[in-house]
Amino acid sequence: MTKVIITNIEKGGTGKTELTTNQAYLLSLKGKTLVIDLDSQGHVLASFGIDPNVFKVNHIANVLKGELEWKKAIYNVKDVVNNNNLDILPANSNLRDFAATQKQYGIKVMRLIDEIKKTNLYDFIIVDTSPDIDDAVQAVWQIADLAIIPYIAEPKCNESLDELIEAIPQFQLLNKKLKVVIVPNRWTPDRKNKVTGEIIESRQIQYLKLLKSKVNKLKQVYIAEPISNSEQYANALAGYNKPIVAVHEKVGAFNKPKKQQKLLNEFIQSKI
Repeated sequence: MTKVIITNIEKGGTGKTELTTNQAYLLSLKGKTLVIDLDSQGHVLASFGIDPNVFKVNHIANVLKGELEWKKAIYNVKDVVNNNNLDILPANSNLRDFAATQKQYGIKVMRLIDEIKKTNLYDFIIVDTSPDIDDAVQAVWQIADLAIIPYIAEPKCNESLDELIEAIPQFQLLNKKLKVVIVPNRWTPDRKNKVTGEIIESRQIQYLKLLKSKVNKLKQVYIAEPISNSEQYANALAGYNKPIVAVHEKVGAFNKPKKQQKLLNEFIQSKI
């Protein structure tokens, strides 16, 4: 049975697409995987070194308009990652214009995902969203098996997470199977006092303690191990045009980020 995963928080700069693409690649090693891009910036394709704006016709906006069959809009990234199991339904700026004028945006997205699920072509569908909670995003929350929430230790992100934490029980009333994994992302490593050797609690640690206290009262909501802040994600994209976990070459600096993403993937799969 196809599992649907949404990656979402109403805050840009949290590493949402970075998590989506790395986890999508790892999921594709387990089964056929589709990434649906619901962000008009088109960062999913860009994460594989492909300019989303070269797709003048084959993109999700035309699919949702009913002008293109979804299968014809699929882009397989096997030439980039040497893996035939990873497909992308791309987005670009056309999606922004469509979403702004469509009153049934959420319904159309829900119907599209349901149609794709019925084909049984995919083991996993992972939906990368805009940093928003629009109609389409709410629709996906209502049908997802799992939600991934990237969380960085910043006040604005904390506010956005608080709003989501309040909304999760409502989504779960509509979607009994929904589980949520919160991923502390772009985390700064602990520091030690050079004199005493004691761990200095960074703002991240303080925020994490607060987060745990908020999540304790929720059902089927889990906190993953933090993913460290690393420039190597950008280096992988700049040097290899692919997510870091898809880089097969032996690059020592990539080992830690790869390991953390793989551990996160194991955690995610244990929840679905």
